[in-house]
Amino acid sequence: MECEGEPQIHTPPGLPESLISIEQLAGIITKVIFQSSVGHAAVNFLQFDYGCYAPNVPALLKGKIPTEEDKGQIFLHRIKDTLPGRENSLEQAGAAFVLSEFSEDEVFLLPKDEKNRAKWLFTELEAKLVFDKFLSRLEHIENSINARNDTLREKGEIPYEVLLPSRIPYGIAI
Repeated sequence: MECEGEPQIHTPPGLPESLISIEQLAGIITKVIFQSSVGHAAVNFLQFDYGCYAPNVPALLKGKIPTEEDKGQIFLHRIKDTLPGRENSLEQAGAAFVLSEFSEDEVFLLPKDEKNRAKWLFTELEAKLVFDKFLSRLEHIENSINARNDTLREKGEIPYEVLLPSRIPYGIAI
């Protein structure tokens, strides 16, 4: 029961009101880390690939929004008339390009060289060992993706490189 004058505490969906174990805390931290690295990379770094072509993801539409009564009455000419013009499409492509670029000082989950590995983050031996195990697992994942991509290239298909661990930043930089 709430008392007058007491601040309301809002618990976001998916979060418990209290933590009762280290495992619960680790699960929450894991989700935050995943969303700010892998989850973000999966969405963000494809923005230019899809957003540079206005009909894929139009940032602007002209005309009235179709209603349920318009069902079956919308033809190609009406669709073309709603799409943005060249200038708006170029602005959208430019924004998508900028948003999908890596920061110049980006730190990746799996750096390409030993010098850029973030081992300096850890001072305890056990933490360093866990980090090395994590990097080893990422290398295995990267090798699997690269092998699959090589097969795709041999078939003349397009490789998928967005979620290569060497292309996933540690966090979000805008």
